[in-house]
Amino acid sequence: LDGEYRYGIVAAWRLADDTEGEGVGVARFVRASSDPTIAEPAVIVSDEVQGQGLGRILCDRLAEAALERGILWFRCYVLSENRRVLRMLKSEFSETHLCSHGEIVVAEMSLLSKNGENVGERCLPSRG
Repeated sequence: LDGEYRYGIVAAWRLADDTEGEGVGVARFVRASSDPTIAEPAVIVSDEVQGQGLGRILCDRLAEAALERGILWFRCYVLSENRRVLRMLKSEFSETHLCSHGEIVVAEMSLLSKNGENVGERCLPSRG
């Protein structure tokens, strides 16, 4: 990771003593070599915190970091059966273009059309 073309964020539990615990999520992007205004994102969340909003928080933070670096679009490849992720992308970005290629859907999202509230005010509960 160089912070400019390859960027990453890690999410970890905050323990009761305010120290960092086990990692539960990772988000990263890699800037496209053909167009520096496009990057391919990836977000991975551990099973134990699925459905609690961590993926959305990581996506928000990743989009903010990308915009700060001059990236205007995310392009990702999603299995067509992964309707949950496709719904999330369409709800998070008001300008989302989907193009189906058999089992793969290419999703392009304008970071300037990012929906949502101030991500700093959303967080998961601490783990004791």
